[in-house]
Amino acid sequence: SAPSPRMLFGGADQSPVEPSPPSQPPAAAGGAGAGGVPGMAEDEIKLAMQYRDKMQKKLEAMTHESTSGGVTAKYDGQGAPMEVVVSEGALAGGPAKVGESVIQALKDARLASQKGMQQTMMEMQKELMAELQATAPKE
Repeated sequence: SAPSPRMLFGGADQSPVEPSPPSQPPAAAGGAGAGGVPGMAEDEIKLAMQYRDKMQKKLEAMTHESTSGGVTAKYDGQGAPMEVVVSEGALAGGPAKVGESVIQALKDARLASQKGMQQTMMEMQKELMAELQATAPKE
């Protein structure tokens, strides 16, 4: 049968999860999945790890920026602030205006970064699930 959906990179609903009983160690000649992940075959785990690495590289290459009142804030693809640039024009507005502009630019850039991370994770999750389903043994 096709593998059931698994949320390996987040995106699952927020309903509480019942704790599962402790799994038994895999039998010497096969049995449970490798690495202590019940229900996952070793090749599925390797594929998930490849996708995790691919996703990490995508996120590292991404940047998100926003400008407000002459202040530009930039975040990396993992949601960490990278830089804030304040233009000469923004400085002319005075300290209070600069402060407001910095806060707004940071908020907007952080939100863009979070949305970018979420979208990337969802896309990678879909790709992984499609590949797992395509390589699943047919009954």
